Amino acid sequence: MKRFLCVLFGALLFVSVAAFGAYAAEGFATYSIPKDKVNAAGKYWTKEKMKNAKPYPSTRKKGTVHRVPANTEEQLSGPPGMDPGDPGEGAPGRSASRKAGLHGVAEPGIGGDTAEMVGASTAGYNYPAPHTTFPVLDSLYGISTTPYPYRTIGKIFFTEDGEEYVCSGASIGGRAVLTAGHCVSDGGGTYHSNWIFVPSYQDGEEPYGEWTAFWLGTFQEYHQEGDCGRDVGFAAVSDKNGKKLSQRVGFLGFYYNASRTRHWNMFGYPADDPWDGEFMVETQASYAYVDDSVVPDATGIGTTQTEGCSGGPWIMKFKPGPKVAGTNFANGVNSYSNEDTGEIFSPYFDTRVKDLKDRAVAK
Repeated sequence: MKRFLCVLFGALLFVSVAAFGAYAAEGFATYSIPKDKVNAAGKYWTKEKMKNAKPYPSTRKKGTVHRVPANTEEQLSGPPGMDPGDPGEGAPGRSASRKAGLHGVAEPGIGGDTAEMVGASTAGYNYPAPHTTFPVLDSLYGISTTPYPYRTIGKIFFTEDGEEYVCSGASIGGRAVLTAGHCVSDGGGTYHSNWIFVPSYQDGEEPYGEWTAFWLGTFQEYHQEGDCGRDVGFAAVSDKNGKKLSQRVGFLGFYYNASRTRHWNMFGYPADDPWDGEFMVETQASYAYVDDSVVPDATGIGTTQTEGCSGGPWIMKFKPGPKVAGTNFANGVNSYSNEDTGEIFSPYFDTRVKDLKDRAVAK
């Protein structure tokens, strides 16, 4: 088993094009899971296995990150673009009968939070960067009336070499789930097994059920070489009761080739101390700095979320409730840190990420 460890650009392993597999021309690594394995995955997970699953290792060795101050004159890789999200058929309101539990706290800044509204600094921040991190209010998810976009966010379960692991992810359209590359592949040429997505998971509650993957995809740079600059992954999951995931829970919009001067609401299910992986956690943070040891440069923000949050979405223009045009765009995923507490990086969402997303959504 190859545990997830990003490698530096310029020190990558070299593999032949013939070894790249499907869609090498586009630089994608994809895997269509045999039907018998899809069926087996749907029967694999018990409550006990899910409770005992560990966070998948997702940190770099100390010292390999090269933090660089924000660059206000950065050239974008292409024209900015966006795909709108949609709430799906789920109820737009929250449950009136459920009170905030022990893990629930008041939601600071709920509603709009664009860079302009919160004053995201074009100069960025030094480490440790400012952030607000807190458990999402219990009454906002884990129930059949989970409001949008909380219900698009969920917990991922998979196995590697007989061990059970967890990550985070979000519905991104069609049958597709957005996550980190290391949540679908070990970075050494092997895909994970028994892969399921549980939207709006809370302490064993599964209000929208378990969705089993039949397809996994990431970039060749990550799948074969463990390159954190391309640590983005997707899964396509089987329908339930004749409906796609996005029909049932909705899906986030998607924003790419964007300026980094942004504010995000980042979500995940961190499972290392002080978190236990059973509850959704939110971080509100703005662009701090980049790591230029990977290509493209990865974007860094402050957070106290830990392993288990990997693959959770960075949402631009977060606004819960009924659909409002121009809100709730995925613009990053939790990828790695420098083994320091207080930060996390996301690969930059450029046109290549958009192309891989479109391939996943088309499944």
